Amino acid sequence: MGAPTGNKFWLKRLDLSSDGRKLSVKEVEQKAIEYIKEYIENPIEEKDFRGKDSNEVTLQKPRAMIKESICFWLGIGTTTWDEWKKDKKYKGIITRIEQFMYSYNFEYSSANQMNSSIIAKKLGLVEKQENTIKGLSLGKNYESKYED
Repeated sequence: MGAPTGNKFWLKRLDLSSDGRKLSVKEVEQKAIEYIKEYIENPIEEKDFRGKDSNEVTLQKPRAMIKESICFWLGIGTTTWDEWKKDKKYKGIITRIEQFMYSYNFEYSSANQMNSSIIAKKLGLVEKQENTIKGLSLGKNYESKYED
């Protein structure tokens, strides 16, 4: 049995804006541009002490752009983002935003402006090693040259 005619169940969808309507592709693009500008124009400020006299300086570090923060900015959940990415209507803009955030984070972490290990994990760049002992696998195509 389906939902009754004239119901308002569609209002409970998670991919709707705060006023109850789904964001258009143009709105997603405009809000993404606002998000990017805000993050670039407002870096994190860190106080540090430099020099032989330990003078206080303020260092500006870029903010990492991640899916969770842009979803928060858009007022949607990460599952909605993932669903939009599957929708051919939204796929182009979502892909462009993700590519920009990936490039931005990668470039700044490469220049040691962000914590490289955290960004590498977020970008999926973590080197995976497989190490085991005594008869267990030591990785792909490994043959022991030693006998017990």
